[in-house]
Order: sequence, then C-alpha cells, then structure tokens
Amino acid sequence: MLVRIPMSWPPIWAPTSKSWPGLWTLILCIRGRRLTKSSPENPYRQEVHSAEREATGRGVAYLVGRVLESLGIRTDGATAIVQGFGNVGSIAAYALTERGLKIIGVSDDTAAYYDPGGLEISALHSHTSEHDHLAGFSSQSLIEPSEMLVQKCDVLTPAALEQVITGRNAAQLKCRVLAEGANGPTTPEADAILHPRGDEIFLLPDILCNAGGVIEWVQDLQRLFWEQAEVFDVSSGYLNGRSSTLLYARDAMGLHIERQPRPSV
Repeated sequence: MLVRIPMSWPPIWAPTSKSWPGLWTLILCIRGRRLTKSSPENPYRQEVHSAEREATGRGVAYLVGRVLESLGIRTDGATAIVQGFGNVGSIAAYALTERGLKIIGVSDDTAAYYDPGGLEISALHSHTSEHDHLAGFSSQSLIEPSEMLVQKCDVLTPAALEQVITGRNAAQLKCRVLAEGANGPTTPEADAILHPRGDEIFLLPDILCNAGGVIEWVQDLQRLFWEQAEVFDVSSGYLNGRSSTLLYARDAMGLHIERQPRPSV
C-alpha cells in the first residue's frame, strides 16, 4: 500500500520511548528528514538536514559550471538569471556566485528584479529570510517576470514553476545555457522551438539538472544519513558522470537533447 505523506505536515514527535522508531524513520525519510535522540520523554525528534535544502540548488550550480567549462565560457564574470527564489533558486543563485557568476536577474511569485551590473545575492537572501518573498526588496531594478526571462545572459535557470518556457517566449531566449532547476519548466511547444537552436542554447534537462535533491532523498530512504559534505561529494560524482555522457554526445557525436512528446493527460 502506498501512503502519501504531505510535505506540509508539521514536525512529528514520537510520544513515548515505546513508539516504533522504524515507522517514524520511514515517514520522515519520505519527507527528507532524519530522527535523532532527544530526551527520555521524546526520544526521537525530527532533524532537518541542511543538505536537504541545498542539494538541488547546488547540483544545478555544479552542472552549470561543467557545461560552461565545456563551452569555453569562463564562470568568472558569466551572467545568470534565476526564475524562482525558493529552496532551489536561492541556493542555486548563491552557489553560482561562489563559482564567480554574476546574478543579473531573480524573481519569485511576488516580484522580479533585473540589473545588468549584478544583484547582491546576500542582501536578497537576508530580505527573503525576513519577509519570505522578494517583494519590497527594492523600488529599483523592477522588471516584468516575463521580460526578465528573455534578457541576454549566459545562464537561464527556471527553478520554480512548470511551463514558464513556452511556445510564446522560446524563440526570444538569449541565454547560452538553459538549466532546468524546476520540474517541467519547458513546454513541448517550446522544446520544438529550442531543439533547432541546439547550437545556440545548451539544454540541461530537468531530469539531470535537479537530480541533486533526488540523490539526497535516496540516501535518506536508505537510512544512510550522510553528513552534508558527503551528500555533496556523492551528488557531484553522480552528476559529473551523467553530465560527461551528455557533453560527449554533444561534442563527439554532434547530438542535442530532444525530448519525446509528453503524453496527453
């Protein structure tokens, strides 16, 4: 029997030492949590692993670095636009700046900001930590979210919603790398437009680009509970191998990503 555990469930506390910790471990692993000893009264409590929040975004940044290197684009000074500033987008933006990229555009469902000179990601993080959204960060650099997506940049990362790259805007994209941090951000109509542009725009598909979070989840399911550094090391190794195959297909065989049409629902 499959039990679906809503991600919105509050923390679960085992009421007594006689509770079945294996069950709680199963439930919390589904949510990406681990159990730690707390007290005789509440011997098992939920611990939020920092790697859980960062794994997907850091995986996106790692793959972007690999692709830029293969394209001969220096990460130091390269530009990126990130659509979405939640767990994936905000961490991806921060990790990209660690690699030397300049974030020139960010957005969430409340506001979008664009500055060709670069945005201060640490200030954006501080603002969203306090207010839970980007709105109100600044009265300057505001831009329509749809316009932000088609600004010139080296890397465009849709990291929030499905179907943001569509048949209406795909032909207008001016990025060199499209890194799909979200699930299904590109529609079939957009795929049909982007595939002939494979020499212009390198597509990092969602099934690979956001796999860092899946790897972290798998180690939870297996009750391995690695430390953060080990999660990132294993994730990087996996992503390195898969991206090498993708890059080889492009460089040695001249192939580009072509997705099969998605079945109608």
